[in-house]
Amino acid sequence: MSDIYGKRRARLMERFPEGILLVQAGANGRPNRNFTYLTGLTTGAGALVLAPGGVRACTGRNYPGPDYLRGRIVHQVLLLPPADPMLSRWGEDSAVTAGAMRPEESGVDLILQVGAMDELLSPALDHGATLNYVRAAAAGLSGGPDEDSLFLDRVRQRFFDVRLVNATPELEEMRRLKEPDEIEKTRKAIAVTDEALRRVYGMARPGMFEYELEAEITGHYRSHGGTHAFEPIVATGRNACSLHYTENRGKIAAGDLVLLDTGVCLDGYNSDITRTFPVDGRFTSRQREIYEVVLAALEAATAMAAPGADLGAIHACAWDVIHKAGFSRYFIHGTSHFIGMDTHDVGDRYVPLEPGALFTVEPGIYIPEEGIGIRLEDEVLVTAAGHEVLSAALPRKAEEIEEILAGR
Repeated sequence: MSDIYGKRRARLMERFPEGILLVQAGANGRPNRNFTYLTGLTTGAGALVLAPGGVRACTGRNYPGPDYLRGRIVHQVLLLPPADPMLSRWGEDSAVTAGAMRPEESGVDLILQVGAMDELLSPALDHGATLNYVRAAAAGLSGGPDEDSLFLDRVRQRFFDVRLVNATPELEEMRRLKEPDEIEKTRKAIAVTDEALRRVYGMARPGMFEYELEAEITGHYRSHGGTHAFEPIVATGRNACSLHYTENRGKIAAGDLVLLDTGVCLDGYNSDITRTFPVDGRFTSRQREIYEVVLAALEAATAMAAPGADLGAIHACAWDVIHKAGFSRYFIHGTSHFIGMDTHDVGDRYVPLEPGALFTVEPGIYIPEEGIGIRLEDEVLVTAAGHEVLSAALPRKAEEIEEILAGR
């Protein structure tokens, strides 16, 4: 396994030199991206324990021998589920089990079954150790208790002197700034998305259905070992005025614009690109008028991307361009979100941008009464010198789009 994960764990332990760090592998059966970020493993069950000062493991009757009392002092422990033969027969078992991995392959000191968490952590917690906890699911006031809160309630009830610290913001701040390996994986995902969109340009015709274009995208992603990063939006005509339209069942009529908002998840990293094009091959004068405003907003907002800027200012810039053109009441969403292991990735949108920040820029104008919805979206990386548009290879200017369509 790559030493990238070991370096990330070391960086996190430097931020929390006291006590124990605990990162659950998932919640409600869904993998925790924070766990994957630190281990490279994708599983909904298990945990990672990091102890800069060490914890004592492998003592007592389960480990007879000379170290019965003494055990081992370890700093990094993976707790994974045991193999389940019955689930294996159904094809529902996980490849990530305690028996399927060796510590030297994972870069940790020890791998135990999840049932060993109590005997591993209880002695330290009973002596008042700090538990630095990384959430497996986002916090919120609505709804019932989640798995994180239930677990922490049990810790409070059983260990009177324990000190609980929320380590989630620190880890998510680490994730906000992308490493070279993450940027390279994102480039590959964007390249596959670029290819899929060009394939759609080449096949789209009036009379087809939106799901036919979706199927072409799906097949291309699958052929590269990827999956959809999110439910794709293939919206024509008035459908494009619904921001989260994902039915993709409409019939494409002559004169329609086609809005494609899609991205692939490849090797754990997501892309997210939107293009809008005329199915007939040429924009009408009204379509082009609105398209040029959206493009101007995209270019102006992107130009602001640099160290020290923030996503709020970038949105305000895009909104100002659209407002001055008289379309601001038709611009009904934010302009940017971080992207990475999650399509809407972690990161404080109010913190000034730094080199390594990766986010989208996606202004849009939606006029239901005219059946016109136009959105353009690029992925932008902040660099020391300013920024790089990672999705720049896929044309966005109206004349470039028309030129591609003319070659069908």
